[in-house]
Amino acid sequence: MLRSHTINTEKNVELYVFFSEDIKKWKKNNDRYSIYLSENSLKENSFKHKIFNKSLAKTIDIRLQVSKMREFTTLIIDGIFIEQAITKAISYYKGIYPDKELLRPSINSVIINILKMYSYYFLTDYPINCHVYYYEEDLEKEGLEKYNNKFKTKEGITGRVYIDRTDDFVWVEIITHVKRVSHSENIILVVNDHIYDIELNNYMDKNMDLILITNPPSFTNYISGDIIYPLAKSMGLEAHEF
Repeated sequence: MLRSHTINTEKNVELYVFFSEDIKKWKKNNDRYSIYLSENSLKENSFKHKIFNKSLAKTIDIRLQVSKMREFTTLIIDGIFIEQAITKAISYYKGIYPDKELLRPSINSVIINILKMYSYYFLTDYPINCHVYYYEEDLEKEGLEKYNNKFKTKEGITGRVYIDRTDDFVWVEIITHVKRVSHSENIILVVNDHIYDIELNNYMDKNMDLILITNPPSFTNYISGDIIYPLAKSMGLEAHEF
């Protein structure tokens, strides 16, 4: 299942839901499916019935009950990437909204908004373990040596944040972590270096349930999302301002 949202000229947010049988009708190129959408094409009858409603919610619920879902979810973040992404997002949105006071969001705030936006693929009743990987020297510089925080959102998402330190390449530790939990847990992976694309494509376990959150887009066949949206939300922007 693929979820996508649009913001029209009236600044109304519309959520579209596509199932695998819909996606298979799209243009295929090297095992990847794509479709071009414009504001006018979304007004056509073929797309109107894809707007999220009670009927689609019921369909999703039925499919999820039939599907065998893993009970545990792990969020794994490249700390170098997330710090750089936050800096770029602040600079980008300050250019768009010069009169807004955009504060640098905390790692905890970013994590919570990532889960609010992307954990809907893996809805379970169990806490989510969130691991943020840093180089040892970067960890000390950010002042996060003893950071270990439980959280619970008003939506009921619970979890614990772990800051993991390493003297090795961060990507090596992260890929090792992914492979270790790939057969038992859902994975939300927040990274952006193309070395991850290479490693994930080489590994490509068909039984691995993984969402890749990144920017720029990745070159893998996994479901992916854009990190800019949870960052914008963490900075205090509304959906129509993203």
